[in-house]
Amino acid sequence: MAAARPDTKKIKATAGRLRDAMRMLHLIEKDSQILEKSIKKAADALAEEQLAEFLSGLGVEELNRDKRGIRISALKNAGIENIGQLYKRSKGSLENIEGIGQTNAALIHHSVQTIAASARENMHIKLSAGKNEKELTRLIELLHQYSAAAQARMAAEELLADFSGEVDTALSASSRALSTLGWLFSSAAQKKQAGEAAVELFALADCGFVEKSRLVYTDFQQSKPVGNAMEEFRKNSAPFAVTLEYVSGMGAAGDTGAVPAELAQAVSARKADLSLLKATLRPYQLFGTKYILNQKNTLLGDEMGLGKTMQAIAAMAALKKEGHGHFLVVCPASVLVNWCREIEKFSLLPVTEIHGADKIDELYDWLHGGCVAVTTYETARSLPLPDNFRLGLLIADEAHYIKNPAALRTRAVLGLCGHAENLLFMTGTPLENRVDEMCALLDILSPQTAIKARELRYISDAPQFRESIAGVYLRRTREDVLTELPDKIEKDQWCRPTAEDWKWYFAEVFARNFMGMRRIGWHTEQLEKSSKAQRLREITELARQEGRKVLIFSYFRETAEKALKIAGENAFGPITGSVPSAKRQEIVDAFTAAPDGAVLVCQITAGGTGLNIQAASVVVFCEPQIKPSLETQAVSRAYRMGQARSVLVYRLLCEGTVDDDMVSMLRDKQDIFDSFADESVAGRESLADADMRKWIDELIDAQMEKLRKTSLP
Repeated sequence: MAAARPDTKKIKATAGRLRDAMRMLHLIEKDSQILEKSIKKAADALAEEQLAEFLSGLGVEELNRDKRGIRISALKNAGIENIGQLYKRSKGSLENIEGIGQTNAALIHHSVQTIAASARENMHIKLSAGKNEKELTRLIELLHQYSAAAQARMAAEELLADFSGEVDTALSASSRALSTLGWLFSSAAQKKQAGEAAVELFALADCGFVEKSRLVYTDFQQSKPVGNAMEEFRKNSAPFAVTLEYVSGMGAAGDTGAVPAELAQAVSARKADLSLLKATLRPYQLFGTKYILNQKNTLLGDEMGLGKTMQAIAAMAALKKEGHGHFLVVCPASVLVNWCREIEKFSLLPVTEIHGADKIDELYDWLHGGCVAVTTYETARSLPLPDNFRLGLLIADEAHYIKNPAALRTRAVLGLCGHAENLLFMTGTPLENRVDEMCALLDILSPQTAIKARELRYISDAPQFRESIAGVYLRRTREDVLTELPDKIEKDQWCRPTAEDWKWYFAEVFARNFMGMRRIGWHTEQLEKSSKAQRLREITELARQEGRKVLIFSYFRETAEKALKIAGENAFGPITGSVPSAKRQEIVDAFTAAPDGAVLVCQITAGGTGLNIQAASVVVFCEPQIKPSLETQAVSRAYRMGQARSVLVYRLLCEGTVDDDMVSMLRDKQDIFDSFADESVAGRESLADADMRKWIDELIDAQMEKLRKTSLP
């Protein structure tokens, strides 16, 4: 029996709807491509300006570095002192310089262009204004516009990826049914195929594709940037840098670490729904997230400051969308609060803290309510999980805590691993040089990989070793992945006050001693009972392992002296107000000459200005500063011309104390403190005494009210 011809009117109408939907998606794609080209053009203009500025800093003597016999004196006689002055000049204009001639002109022109090309290839765009702010402003405005339409653009890309092939095939195959002659002269098999294509066409139109495409197109058309681009950039430059990295593709070479190309391709192809994330991942972080998801058991060893926590949160967000209900983070007590805050800040995942006297109640709340729980290694030893309970992901932060198989906390984590479908161990410690520690962790994550690693332990610095562990171990350094992205990375370190901390703090608050309140975490002489001291010890130790030097600042001399004790034999200082200027420089010189891992401690009013300390690339503040200018000037001791590494800035903060309120009020009432934001005369002046006293009184009153409702731990 001959196949019945499908309803041609319905095919035409349906095909029209599908073509309209595809047209809208392709328009989004085209407009995005045009905007991307504009961004790249603006970035090139900014890069060209920064290149010219760089070349202007190179003296013309650089041309004779290879002893080419160029007549430098002739150039200087013509008023040419730097290569920037030669960069845009033609050979002909160089020939007109007295004493140069045709041969020298050609040699100079070639040398200048070679130097410029090498500099441009290795130069990373800095999102900062040069002599002319026009290029930066143009680029920032374009990035702002591109970001505003990000969600609609990604939705369009997903729809095209999911449906374009099917739609094109159905449109083509069903077209045979539209032609009367074509249908008459078609074979039975062709008619059957056309009929099936028509059914597929109708199904595509009814599956929501058309409506979704229209909604996405409307969203794209209506997406407008919020606020002034430059104002938003000055408030928070990081999202602009991230967008530039995506569009330009900069930094992609090191995103995958030592992962072989075939595995990197498989990881990159892994889908990850990050709609529960309240942040935009950088490309290397997205790769890390997909690596965690794809490999299932992972040892993430990214260098400190690259956002291991963010990648872990993103992995949980993606797994949540895939149907997993429970996730558990096990971490040192010193970062417990930080984990909870980061999860709340950067995701829509509910988080439960399991710690302290109420840990069993909190455990059962989490077991029934689901999502993320955060606990400590000590508490993990007494978490009774049901036998059949499943974890979507178990995260062990600072995983070197469980390097000893015989330790109780290691055995506790091993017990939890039995409940987990995916494992993530995190450590900033470079484990390539500690193969025994690495293998102890690999024994849990991937026993077969641990065997290979032990066999190749004597060539741990060779590509063969790195390839053998690439399926489990992912490590990137800042030099691998950070190009134009911030050279200064700021990280608030929230600590949970200990009972000893609270005892002192209550007394200071009710004595209305503001300066005493500011010393929260540093009153006790028993530093092992201070939450801030513990975190400082961990930061300095990790910096030592990474071969970085540390600069520690406190407003208080007593705190500086305690920080010196924590740093131990690697420490220099403290530089305080009583140390003469000449002696201060001697201390800095000794610190600069010291091996990596050295620590310099300064009282911020003494060491925060006038000293150049580029040897340090980690800066730690023991407490918030009242005047933002004090912190800015202090960071500038390390973050300045000549600094070869990214600078990490840590602020030690105690949750629920004056630290919390100071950080919040300084940000919420920035208009009061804007005068401290730069190096101007006004920026060096204090607030009027009356205003400052009022602000302090309000803060103390708020703390007293809070503590009246709180009992000592």
